[in-house]
This record gives sequence, structure tokens and C-alpha cells, in this order.
Amino acid sequence: MSVVLHLSDTHFGTEQAPVVEALEALARQLQPDLLVLSGDITQRARPEQFQAARAFVDRLRAPVLAIAGNHDIALYDLWARIRRPYARHAAAFGSDLEPVFRGNDLLVVGVNTTRAWRH
Repeated sequence: MSVVLHLSDTHFGTEQAPVVEALEALARQLQPDLLVLSGDITQRARPEQFQAARAFVDRLRAPVLAIAGNHDIALYDLWARIRRPYARHAAAFGSDLEPVFRGNDLLVVGVNTTRAWRH
């Protein structure tokens, strides 16, 4: 049976070290076959927040299916919001906004419900 670790609304940029450490310990214990990040991975879609999120994911050493949330679209950088709203998310987690994971006994489909013009 596959083990999935599902995290939502991590809001990197406001994360608390004890919480991150507890999640890392849980992941070591569970050894998930898949990590699902379902939206609002960052607080304000800043590059350093995506870098922190990516570093966290890399430490967990599990395949990741990451779905952007409204907080993962630049809020205060109007140019980025209009021209390439998902560029920072794509740089950290890949350009597929509706990723699919297929395992031996598992199929997970991410659905993008964000809209770049709404927050």
C-alpha cells in the first residue's frame, strides 16, 4: 500500500522552525511514496519563499506533486502576475500546473483552481 503525505497551506515565508522539523521527522518515520503540496505553498510567492519550500521538499526525499494556490502567484509584482503568474512556482516545482502521479497502486491528479487575476 502506498503512503501519501499531504500538506496544504504551508505558507513558506511564515513557517515556524519547530513545525518544519516536526514535519521532517514525520516524513522520516512514514517514508512516503508521494508528497502532495496542495496550494499556498508560499505566503507571497517570493523567490526566497519558493527556495525554502523546495529545500524542505528536497530534504524529505520523496516524489512531489505540487499544486499552486492563490498565494503562489505574485501579489505585489504586477508585471509577474500578468505576464507569467506561475513562473516562480514552475521554477521550483515544474511547469505542469495539473501534475499527475502514477504509482503501482496509486493515481493522484492535481487540479489547478487558481486564477491569476484573483487572490
